[in-house]
Amino acid sequence: MKTIALKLARGRTYGIVGQNGVGKTTLMTRISARDIAGFPTDIKCVFVRHEILANDNQSVLNYMEQQGKDANSASSVGEISRVLGEMGFTDKMQNSAVLELSGGWRMKLALAGAILSKADLLLLDEPTNHLDVDSVGWLVKYLNELRDTTCVIVSHDYSFLDKVASDIIHFADLQLAYYEGGWKEFASKRPEVISALPKRRTQSYFAELTGEYEALIRFPDPGPLQGVKSRLKPIIRFTDASFQYEGTDRQILKEISLKMSMTSRVALLGRNGAGKTTLLKLLVGDLELTSHPNNRGEIWRHQNLRVSYIAQHSMHHLEENLLLTPVTYIQQRFFQGRDHELAKMGSICEITGRAVRGGQLCYQVKRTGRRDDETWEPMSNLACKDAYVSKLIKNYDEKLKVLASGVELRPLHETEVKLHLQNYGIEEELATSKIKGFSGGQKSRVVLAAAMWTRPHLICLDEPTNFLDKETFKALVKAIQSFRGAVLTISHNREFVEKVANEEWNLEEGRLRVNKRASNEPEGDGEGEGEEGEAEGEGEEAK
Repeated sequence: MKTIALKLARGRTYGIVGQNGVGKTTLMTRISARDIAGFPTDIKCVFVRHEILANDNQSVLNYMEQQGKDANSASSVGEISRVLGEMGFTDKMQNSAVLELSGGWRMKLALAGAILSKADLLLLDEPTNHLDVDSVGWLVKYLNELRDTTCVIVSHDYSFLDKVASDIIHFADLQLAYYEGGWKEFASKRPEVISALPKRRTQSYFAELTGEYEALIRFPDPGPLQGVKSRLKPIIRFTDASFQYEGTDRQILKEISLKMSMTSRVALLGRNGAGKTTLLKLLVGDLELTSHPNNRGEIWRHQNLRVSYIAQHSMHHLEENLLLTPVTYIQQRFFQGRDHELAKMGSICEITGRAVRGGQLCYQVKRTGRRDDETWEPMSNLACKDAYVSKLIKNYDEKLKVLASGVELRPLHETEVKLHLQNYGIEEELATSKIKGFSGGQKSRVVLAAAMWTRPHLICLDEPTNFLDKETFKALVKAIQSFRGAVLTISHNREFVEKVANEEWNLEEGRLRVNKRASNEPEGDGEGEGEEGEAEGEGEEAK
């Protein structure tokens, strides 16, 4: 900001509006820190942020008691319990750990702390994020009943501002402009500003007017695949594929034939041990048909197909990186995945090309200490070399897949990663905070964001509802329904299967039975009749 005057009157409620990035949250942070020339020393100020972090295993009640002591505004246990009860915290919840709370309950906890602090100046940053309809209604009533407390609110929820704000502060061009009379008065005076304001990205988890859940998660468009002109055209095909692990007597899969297209929404079902994860790994390429005499058939995948596999242990992998921020987690996961093995070098230091030569798949390799000497070697030779060479080959193949699809390799700089995280409800402050303080729902959104970094054509989810909270579960369903790529999930959650799947693959005694269901995909794909006929024929063949 340039030289301005900050004027706040006691008992008024101010709504601050402006374009994203102008500095609204920064201004609130400066006010809360009293980092403003001439700020009164006798004003008690409390700042409730829109993303609540917690690193404490204390119970909710003990946490609130400690927070009050730290802020020199200690309340009795009875008073704390009463306020928490008014916010909806049951006795059981008051004695549960803070880390177990979802984002919505953490916001309520922060609001309860603000109430108990009896602040002169209350700062609220996106307070309706994560709140359901009843909680938003309670907050409106509470703010309107305040008499001696001044409130400053940053919110993209303009219907909420209309109900609580007595004044509007417009933040633009490095200046603050003040408007009395509330939201409607401001809208009548500055309609051009209203139409240009950013709309709310992530509404409360339960929509206030329509009852429809507004998506917290948006999957990226995977882009086209070379030669795939219709989304109904196969991108994966199994033909009479049978599989048995080395050193075992049991044949896991028997003569499996199937096809997947970009419109596929598949639920892979079967009892524990039926071979579901084996089939999924064959689909994504984590397993291949080996030289075992009982392994027969053919597996074909589009050469440029990008796949994201979210395994059951994905959340455990995140738990090993709790001291990282989401930004650094994604940067390290994908940067080190390409370059970490280069430290081992050996004689081959880089893969620079790929082609079929003399009927064999070959790679052009560059060797250490040979500036201009690049040679072609068959894949059969390279497969016998050290593990880091296989890593180099895999990374080069991934690079070609991205380039062949018309999508440039994504830069791993901080700005690009933050923009990506926003599509999963991980905003600026949360993106640069340590993961160890996240709620379960926030952690699961980081897992999904990392998995989708490569803009995959096919998403494979292995029991996703095991690590998703209710809020993220609903958002994931919406994201899958609008996704332009293929989805395969292993799940015992019937509600999830019914919401996302348009076909079910039942695996029993090594054999696959395919059942088509009504499509859950949004209308308007515009595929031709000829392609639909082809798809129906494929379905019958799969059966």
